[in-house]
Amino acid sequence: MSELVRTEIEWTYTPTNFFDAPYIQTTPEYTLSFDNGTALLILQSPQHPVEVELLKTLTEEIRQILNMRAIQIHEKFAFAARGETHTFSDGDRKSLIQGWATFKGASHMSAELAEYDKDGNLLTMTKEQQAQKDREFLEVAAQKIPESEALLSVIRSYNAAIRDPADELIHLYEIRDRIVKEFKSSSEAQKEMRFNKLRWSRFGSLCNELPLRQGRHRGRNAGALRDATFGELKAARKIARDLIYAYLEYISR
Repeated sequence: MSELVRTEIEWTYTPTNFFDAPYIQTTPEYTLSFDNGTALLILQSPQHPVEVELLKTLTEEIRQILNMRAIQIHEKFAFAARGETHTFSDGDRKSLIQGWATFKGASHMSAELAEYDKDGNLLTMTKEQQAQKDREFLEVAAQKIPESEALLSVIRSYNAAIRDPADELIHLYEIRDRIVKEFKSSSEAQKEMRFNKLRWSRFGSLCNELPLRQGRHRGRNAGALRDATFGELKAARKIARDLIYAYLEYISR
């Protein structure tokens, strides 16, 4: 009797160059790759058909990886499930095309992550170093999300900032708010995460103090509001990403 030997599940995502190189993640349950618009997941223990609850869980894990990648490049994405392919020991293959939902996630704007020294000075990073840093973030964050509601919350806030540019700085400030909640105070958060005080303050000014339409307290300056400049938005995004990276590094120690 023919036995089931392999189960593959596929999703498609756009833009197809969302990852600038193939990204592979391996867990005890599956091997997952993202490349050229296709997310391919191979179950370690094949099953036919794949259980509905497992599909829901796997789809949510795909979403979270795409959400994390969106933080790195500040770009919206959409993804949809394509279906299942089952391979049997006699060589027979059966495909199930699923009518699953199409999902939209967090305007394209390439954004380089940056590192800073203790005085807030920018440290340069090669393209290879940046790619390695991005891969490490995806791998570690994927492991920590199930353990940390705070990490999941800040990742969602950044993606909300991408989807809702009119309130972008409000959503970005939620990241610092959530982190402070974890540490009980701003000073403790900066100390434990080893985060530069000047950049911490700059972020508060951009998101919470300046009379910007995208900002948190625009109501108190309703008569003198202006749009944030490109430089201001870029600075706020960089600091928000670095806050997330710093928090992830803290909970991974």
